[in-house]
Amino acid sequence: MRLKIGLIHTGIREDERMIIQQAKEINNLELDPIDLRKTVLAFEHRKHYQKYHLILQRCMAGNKADQALWYFQEIGLTVVNDLRLSFLCKNKFATSLRLAQTNIPTPKFATAFTEESVTRAIQKLDGFPIIIKPIAGTSWGRLMGKINDQDSLEMILEHKNALGVNHQAFYLQKYIEKPQRDIRAYLIKDQIVCAVYREASHWITNTARGSKLKSCPITQEMRKLGRQIYHAFGHGLMAIDFFETQTGLTVNEINHTMEFKNVVKETKVNLAKLILEYCVEKIQASKQ
Repeated sequence: MRLKIGLIHTGIREDERMIIQQAKEINNLELDPIDLRKTVLAFEHRKHYQKYHLILQRCMAGNKADQALWYFQEIGLTVVNDLRLSFLCKNKFATSLRLAQTNIPTPKFATAFTEESVTRAIQKLDGFPIIIKPIAGTSWGRLMGKINDQDSLEMILEHKNALGVNHQAFYLQKYIEKPQRDIRAYLIKDQIVCAVYREASHWITNTARGSKLKSCPITQEMRKLGRQIYHAFGHGLMAIDFFETQTGLTVNEINHTMEFKNVVKETKVNLAKLILEYCVEKIQASKQ
């Protein structure tokens, strides 16, 4: 039987091109790109999409992805990653809560809603410096700030309040000293399949901000944490950001729409193939 996958996107990047090309090399697999910018999701048209065995989410626009995932799940399709996992990873407060609840090491964190409560939260986080981030909806290290004192805090909160309602819940994280790098590890189901160091002189180490990648060996500690995250968050494709500390690795964030083009070049691990193999496995499991 020929398997059909719909790849939903809001723009074809090199990552998506790699997946599309890899799909052509897998027997009995057909992959159709679906541009959400040109798509109407109507209940009356559901049969048009029910020809797919699985929907693979590769959107850059989070709100569009959320609505599409909700639609496809409601009409009975298997989606990767599903809406629950996507929400847990996209919402930084939800991520931190799940990590803490399942005893996975993560920096101290809090969410507060007013300048007064933010000040109290910082005291509970053992004082400055702290990191302030949007709870959800951003990537590539955007709209983050490192706050070193009360004057900086007041300025940042004034700016956040001016940005509107989406920036009036303040996610705070204790600043973690790290050796001018972090680790991005790629988790497929319960296995970390590759990892890279992201090296930068700046405290933000996203590759979009200019950090340099270097292949990172997968350690037993990383494998153990990967399995713990799998059991805490569920089946899926995740990119985990680890910090190296004096007491071991700690989990900073988990990303649900992994970008990997530069990682493949550095590690030589064919992540596009592994992603599609996971999707085929999900299809086969749903038919049992």
